[in-house]
Amino acid sequence: MGAVSNSTIASLALAMVVLLGACAQANLQTSPEAPPVAVIVEPVVQGPPDPDAGKQFFDSIRGGNCKICHYTNERRMVGPGMRNVTRRHTEDWLRMWLNDPQGTWRSGHPETEELRTRTRKNKVPVTACVKQPMTEKQVDDLISFLKTLETDQTP
Repeated sequence: MGAVSNSTIASLALAMVVLLGACAQANLQTSPEAPPVAVIVEPVVQGPPDPDAGKQFFDSIRGGNCKICHYTNERRMVGPGMRNVTRRHTEDWLRMWLNDPQGTWRSGHPETEELRTRTRKNKVPVTACVKQPMTEKQVDDLISFLKTLETDQTP
């Protein structure tokens, strides 16, 4: 049997909540003396960041498709090479960028301003990077993968 994705588990949990709520509502409508039903929903456990899943997301056209603009070494393509990107930027900044590259580019954040200066794009109003729909788990996995691209040398 294959692995079940977190999104499948979350969808099933949501369906159960809706079903239980409908059953409870039907029970209350047909039997006013019935005790109320409590529904407890456990959060979906995401698990630790998975660098292999992050690499798949990076490479996949159905995922981030990051490799269309970024090499995993230090060479620049459309965007910068990803080697040592986790040394050049904080994890918080990377999360902000992955969730909203255009907003981060316009944010005035010190790391963004340093990036604009380093890449000589101070006057460029937008970045070529577009927002990809990503879950929190995919962001965690992608950052985990990017950390595997660190070398022992300073960036």
